Amino acid sequence: MSLDRTRRLCFAVCVGHSPKKPIDVKMLSSWNLIDDFRRRLALVRTRLAPPESSESPEAPEAPEARGGPERKLLEEDYFSLLLFGLLNPVVDSMRGLCAASHLGRVQQEICSRPVSLGSFSEAQAVFDPDLLKEVFMELTAEVCAGGAKWGDPRLAPLAGKLKAVDGTLLPALPRMLWALWQNDTNRAAKIHLKFDLLHQAPCELKLTAGNICERKALRAMLKKLTITDSGTIRFYRDCWRMRRLFGNFPASFHCSVFA
Repeated sequence: MSLDRTRRLCFAVCVGHSPKKPIDVKMLSSWNLIDDFRRRLALVRTRLAPPESSESPEAPEAPEARGGPERKLLEEDYFSLLLFGLLNPVVDSMRGLCAASHLGRVQQEICSRPVSLGSFSEAQAVFDPDLLKEVFMELTAEVCAGGAKWGDPRLAPLAGKLKAVDGTLLPALPRMLWALWQNDTNRAAKIHLKFDLLHQAPCELKLTAGNICERKALRAMLKKLTITDSGTIRFYRDCWRMRRLFGNFPASFHCSVFA
């Protein structure tokens, strides 16, 4: 081995692969937001739970935990820990998030027990993400109901009607087989978001694979006056097709400024 290569190897070992500083509880924040999130999540779960049947006189059996009776990572703990990581940039990996779950305060306020890498990774395919969507929609409804409006006062009659729609690619791991985009090694998801311009709040979203056409998603979301970018409505024939689908649907604005 040459001397130059040996030097580069020693530099990589000493600098490039140095262990990260352990996460301390003083580095973490947004505890109150997680408490509010868990409260909302519990309310949504109660609202979406199927009604109990009163036909059978026998007492119902205790339901098994989601994912099987042996699962120790609870649904609310997984979602709370995931959101906690997004709110704390110091936790920049799944390994760091699982390490943070061993801290005492994290176990008291975020998750009820330490979380292993295997349990956290497996939970992605077990728990229902529709609960998160319901919490998201509940928050946006509160913002829109607040009455605060943005922009020119002359647009006040369009409050709750003027929406912008666009799609954004989110990088995905190669093992996320459903997130089709370019090829097997370049995968991505796409979030199609409808945004209320005057309330400055999102009001509808749809998550798809990265190669899903934005115009197709737009047809499923259009109900009221909508502003789109040049990538969403590329041909005038799409406008005519939408008119046939929605009848008295008002003309959409084709604004490249939103691109």
